[in-house]
Amino acid sequence: MKTRFFHVTLPLKRPFAHMAHKRTTSDSVVLMIEHQGVTGIGECAPRKYVTGETPEQVIRLVDSALKSRDVAEALEASPTEFLSGMLNGDKRFSDIASLPNNARCLLEMALLDWLCHARSIALCDVIAASFESGLMPSKEITRVLDGHRNLDDFLSSDGPFHCIKVKATINSQSDIETVEKLRESIGPNRDIIVDANMGWTDENARSSMAKLGRAGATLFEEPLPARRYLDLADLRATTNQPIMLDESLCTLQDGEEAIARSSVDAFNIRISKNGGISGALGLIRLARSSGIRWQLGVQVAEVGPLVAAERHLACTVGGYLTVEAGIGDEIFDEFVVDPYPTPDRKNNTIILPPGNGLGVQLSSNINKYKTALT
Repeated sequence: MKTRFFHVTLPLKRPFAHMAHKRTTSDSVVLMIEHQGVTGIGECAPRKYVTGETPEQVIRLVDSALKSRDVAEALEASPTEFLSGMLNGDKRFSDIASLPNNARCLLEMALLDWLCHARSIALCDVIAASFESGLMPSKEITRVLDGHRNLDDFLSSDGPFHCIKVKATINSQSDIETVEKLRESIGPNRDIIVDANMGWTDENARSSMAKLGRAGATLFEEPLPARRYLDLADLRATTNQPIMLDESLCTLQDGEEAIARSSVDAFNIRISKNGGISGALGLIRLARSSGIRWQLGVQVAEVGPLVAAERHLACTVGGYLTVEAGIGDEIFDEFVVDPYPTPDRKNNTIILPPGNGLGVQLSSNINKYKTALT
C-alpha cells in the first residue's frame, strides 16, 4: 500500500473571521491511499482551539496507524461492514476508532473511499445501509454572514435564504441591528442562528441573547467557553433561549453530558471535528434518541474530500435542522479536487456528487502541498 499526505494551505480570496479565530488560508490534511490499483482519499480540518489537534500531529498519528492490523482488517471488509463496525464498536477497528477525532476522520474517510471504489459503490449507499436511511436528491442549505461581509450585499446576492447563520461580533448593538434587518427581509418562518464561537462572557451572553431573541434570532450557538455545561443550563433557563453546541461537542461523551445537564437544544455536527462519518452518525443517533435537534455543519475552508463527504451524509440521513455547505466555491481561486462539489447558488441547495466513493478525485494542484514525514 502506498500513501501520501498533503498539508493543504490554499489562500482565501477574502478573510473569514469569527470571535475565536480569523482565517486567511485553508488548513487541511489530505491523505491518499493506493492499493491494488485502487485509490482512496480523505480529508480532515484540525483546529487546535477546538480539538487540540494540529496538522503535524494528525499526520504522525495516521502514518503510524496505517501500519496497524486494523487497517489490514479494514481493507478486507466491505464498506458497509467497516462503517457499521466503526459506528458500533467492532473490536477489529478499535485502533482506528481510538485515534483523536481528526486523525480518525482522515483515515476512516480514505479507507471508506478506497473500499467504495474497490467495489464500485457510492458512499451515500454505504451510509444508507449502515444507518438504515434513504437517499434525498437535494438539500436546502444555510448561508453564513461573517464580519467581513456587507449586510446589504449579502441580502442582495446570497439568497434565497432557507436559514441564516450570523457570526457574532464584539459590537452587540450592531449584531442586534443585523438580526432585525435579516428578520425583516426573510420573514418570520426561517431560522436565524447567532454563533458566538465561545466569545461571550456570562453577563454578555444573558444580555445579548435576550435582545437578539427579541430581534428575531431563533438559536444561539456556543455562547460561552467550551464545556461549561452547568452555566449553559443556567443560561438556557434564565434567557428562555435555545442553545446549540459546537466547540463543546467533540465526542459522544460530550453530547451525553450536555444532555444530562440540560445544557443543549441542538448539536452542530461536523464530520472532521466529530471523528469522521461514523462519529457524526453516532451523535445523530444520540440526538434522535434524546429529542435534540441537529445541524450538519462544515469547517471553514475545507478543500474537497470533506465537502463531498458532507454532501453524502446530508443527502442520506434526514431530520436535520439545517445543513451548511461551505463556501469553497466563493473563496478559493483554485481547487485540489475534481470536480469540486459546488452548491447550486441559484437555489441554495446541494446535490450528491456522482460516481463511486466520495465522487471526487485529487487534481494535479494537490502536488503543491505534498508533505514529507519527518
